[in-house]
Amino acid sequence: GTPVKFVFDTRQANDGFSPDGVLNTSGYLYTVPSPIIATTTVSAAGSYVSELGGSDWTPGDPLARLFDNGTNGDTTASDRLYTRSFTNLPAGTYQFKITFNDSFDRQISTAGFATGGGDFNFTVFATSDVITITADCNRG
Repeated sequence: GTPVKFVFDTRQANDGFSPDGVLNTSGYLYTVPSPIIATTTVSAAGSYVSELGGSDWTPGDPLARLFDNGTNGDTTASDRLYTRSFTNLPAGTYQFKITFNDSFDRQISTAGFATGGGDFNFTVFATSDVITITADCNRG
């Protein structure tokens, strides 16, 4: 299938946060204002997790966890780029938010780095599609 990749870039825009939705070769980029919070865990909680065998919309679910250890789609350990790649989702449209520290208290959504914004969406066309979600916690 065709790879789908989401990258969250936390560089602050000159005018503050504005989800720019710019499509480039890495996927859609959304700008998040600084500072990005210190994290113990970063997850992509959403409606797809039950299809992987976990619990939907549960930030602490291990199957929603993003990695910064050079595994699960993360290319370089300890670079503060938290990533997870997966396949085998049934065709359909799914939603997610980036969450920190196993909680919805701090999240990245369509409202930016805040609580209560809308969900990001992605569509799977075939179970062989590779989905990669990355949260960049370096910038800010």
